[in-house]
Amino acid sequence: MKPPVVLARHTAVFVIATAAVLGLALWLTGARDNGSVLTLTAFAIAVLFGMPHGALDLPRARIELGLTRRGPLTVFFGVYLGLVAACIMLWWWQPRLALAGFLVYSAWHFAGDWRFDDRLAAWAGGLTTIGAPALCHSHRVGEILGQITGGADVSMIVAAAALAGVAGLALFATRCVRCRDRASLEIGLLWLLAVTLPPLAFFAVYYGALHALRQTHCVLASLGHARTRALGEALLSSLAVIVVGALAAILLTVCLGISPDDALLRAVFIGLAALTVPHMLLDALLQRAHRIRSRSGRNPTVAGYPHSRPQQ
Repeated sequence: MKPPVVLARHTAVFVIATAAVLGLALWLTGARDNGSVLTLTAFAIAVLFGMPHGALDLPRARIELGLTRRGPLTVFFGVYLGLVAACIMLWWWQPRLALAGFLVYSAWHFAGDWRFDDRLAAWAGGLTTIGAPALCHSHRVGEILGQITGGADVSMIVAAAALAGVAGLALFATRCVRCRDRASLEIGLLWLLAVTLPPLAFFAVYYGALHALRQTHCVLASLGHARTRALGEALLSSLAVIVVGALAAILLTVCLGISPDDALLRAVFIGLAALTVPHMLLDALLQRAHRIRSRSGRNPTVAGYPHSRPQQ
């Protein structure tokens, strides 16, 4: 199966999810708590498609890196959890620094969804994912980031994210002049979602219906006959992460007196940020392995895209 065909199927799912959420938004126009309903619906999409995404890291390491023995696998797991713990400590100690770093490496990571296309699409897509909500809903984004950082002044970070959104929009417009293809459609839909949806709903739809779906499908395709077992392990890991996140939110509420809504938001956001760091490092390690295989004449696995080297 050629990669462009697979990517086009991901685009089709994203179009359907976008149409469904926007249709719901139109239907709920004028209703009370319509923003809450939209956000919950979007998070349902994120959970449905996004749960196995990062949870596939352990099966990937075992299969693609050959960590079949208990010793190396235990070391990998320990390093993985150590990185997560270090990130959480940074959020606790320097929340603004951690937030700024998270937005930067998230833009780089999310740009990978379009790296199979070209550099312009990758830059436009990556900047749009973190900049479009700040540009379209700067006040609400500031409130959310303030909640996450425990009331820290995040005005400069929001302004920087909004500038990233301007840059992403300019790059998107430039690319549309050159070509109108699948990547342009995806980024255009992101801007439509950013304008019409609350920030959290925007991120949940993008993360679940495009990023996580694309990455999960590519990873499972690369695992071959081991994909069924890997998916089962990922689902169990996902449930464990959900339980830990719920316990963290309860502890924040009981021990620190934080409201349940703020505690849940902080637990989800900081947990996602902390898990992203080792996930990105593993991606980079596997990409390097795929490039080595390709140079040696062996065919790289499907997991090599959409993170393969962009066209010049």
